[in-house]
Amino acid sequence: MEHRIGILLLDHIPLGVDRVDAPGRHCTHAATAQAGACVWASDQDISCPLARFVLGLDPASPEVIDALAAEIVDWGFAADEHLARQFVGGLWTIPHGEKILVYGPPDRLPDEPDVTIEILTPHEAMRALVSNTHRAGLRALGDMSGVGALCAECTAYPLHSERVAISVGCPGSRRELALDPDKLLMATPRVHSERLTLDVV
Repeated sequence: MEHRIGILLLDHIPLGVDRVDAPGRHCTHAATAQAGACVWASDQDISCPLARFVLGLDPASPEVIDALAAEIVDWGFAADEHLARQFVGGLWTIPHGEKILVYGPPDRLPDEPDVTIEILTPHEAMRALVSNTHRAGLRALGDMSGVGALCAECTAYPLHSERVAISVGCPGSRRELALDPDKLLMATPRVHSERLTLDVV
C-alpha cells in the first residue's frame, strides 16, 4: 500500500488514465490511489455532498448549504442545523466549476500533484514539519474538526491556503484508507512539495 497519495486537478480528461469504476466518496477514490492505481473522476463521480461542496463541484448556494447542513445533522456530526451551517460557513472551499480530479501515487500522475497527502506517524509528521520550518520558515496550521478530513482539511484547505495541513482524519477517511490508530494525515500543496523531507531531525 502507498503511504503517499497525489491529487491533481485538471480541466480535461487525462490521456492514459482510467476513470474510476463507479461513483464514490473523495476518500474512496483516494483509497484507490493508496492501493497503487491512477484514476480520474469527474463531478459525476463524487457522491459525498461535503466533498462536492468543498471541492467546488456544487455551488455555495443557500439551497446547497441547507441540504448539506441537514446531511451533517443526519450523520451525527452536528447537534442541529444551526450548528451545521456554522460548521459549513467555516470550511475552506475550492472555487466552483467543472474539474477533473486525478488520484494516484505521485510518481504515476500525468503531472506533479496539486496536493500530496501522506500517511504518517506523529513522529514522522513532526520531522516533516521541522523540515518545513527549517527550509521555508513556515508554520503548518491545523484546522481540524474530525469531519471531512480528506476532502476539506487535506485537499481544499492546502489548495486554498497554500499551507501544509495536518489532520487526524475523520470516520470516513480513516475507514476508507484503513488508517492504523497511530497514523495521521499530512497534506502538502505543490508550492511546498520540494521543501518537506524527513531528514532534518
